Amino acid sequence: MDIMDEGYLAQDYYRKANYMIPLKGERQETFTFETYSWTEHISRKLGLWQRSPRTILAAFKNCGFRIPGHRG
Repeated sequence: MDIMDEGYLAQDYYRKANYMIPLKGERQETFTFETYSWTEHISRKLGLWQRSPRTILAAFKNCGFRIPGHRG
């Protein structure tokens, strides 16, 4: 993920595209185009596709990711 983030930031990809997935509800944006990269973008996309954090965590666990504190 670090390599993807570094590449996207080095290309200034999201600034050039002028695209950042907006946050839902009253969550305050903490990213700028200097810090918004692939990991944040994919995380937000995943949140649009699947609303349940438990389902998302279970999917990551099934793919072999170790999720601290996750049992389900």
